[in-house]
Amino acid sequence: MYKRLILGIARERGISVIDALIAVYNSFVSDKIDDYNSSFYYDAPQNILNAFIYGEIE
Repeated sequence: MYKRLILGIARERGISVIDALIAVYNSFVSDKIDDYNSSFYYDAPQNILNAFIYGEIE
């Protein structure tokens, strides 16, 4: 899950993978992904990427 998200953010924002990794692990999306009691972990990777980019969950 994290790999796709990190690579997607690096591609979308034109930043290095390391910078994307730091951004992901310091975002609210990381908390949502790690909450296995919610369905967010199972969402489509594009939906998770969009949540990170737009700062909100659809």
